[in-house]
Amino acid sequence: MLVFIGNLAPLEIVVIVVIAILVFGRRLPEVAGRFLYQLRRLRQSMYDLRRETGIDQELRNVERSMRKAAWEAEARAAKEIEAEEIEADPLDPSPAAGATDLPIIGEAASENTPEEPPGEPDRGSEDRPTPDPASP
Repeated sequence: MLVFIGNLAPLEIVVIVVIAILVFGRRLPEVAGRFLYQLRRLRQSMYDLRRETGIDQELRNVERSMRKAAWEAEARAAKEIEAEEIEADPLDPSPAAGATDLPIIGEAASENTPEEPPGEPDRGSEDRPTPDPASP
């Protein structure tokens, strides 16, 4: 109904009603009826004014164009970020650069394999018997 009523506490509403009863007395229902009638006419006049001037349509057009501009800006920013990730390091085998999970072949494979520290036995060597060089 009225926007400001939502901001009033229950005690404040009671005080307003008591003051209205004291001021208007027995004429309170008649005054309230006139007030509501005038409020209804004001709302109808505002609706007619907005419809005749076409301001609602203009507001919708402005809102639509702003949403479209925001969407285009987000799309442009996403493309720029994607382009920056690709241009950042062309040799970087990251998914953004279009690399795949292929195994490394040749010298690069031996360079990238982790070496075991010297002095540590091979994992699982205790379970496997060592081959005897003299046996066929």
